[in-house]
Amino acid sequence: MGGVLGVLQVLKGEIRGGEDLEGARKKTRPREYDLYDVFCAVLYVVQGGIQWRMLPSDYPKWQSVYYYFRVWSEKDETGVSILDKVLQIEY
Repeated sequence: MGGVLGVLQVLKGEIRGGEDLEGARKKTRPREYDLYDVFCAVLYVVQGGIQWRMLPSDYPKWQSVYYYFRVWSEKDETGVSILDKVLQIEY
């Protein structure tokens, strides 16, 4: 199992990795956007090689997507980011 279905399962918490994405943000204010939409937008930018400001309006605001990208891209003590972990999960 992989692809979008696998990512959806990760974000719903059915597979280990979703907790990492959920817990990466340090604020307590309620989320404005669904993490699945943000994650799809990050994949769109990374895979498409487009500029952040060129993100289609179907996705959350580019500033919010970029914020989550930066949070998820921070390396931990082992040198691996949360985004790397989620994208390398084998199904």
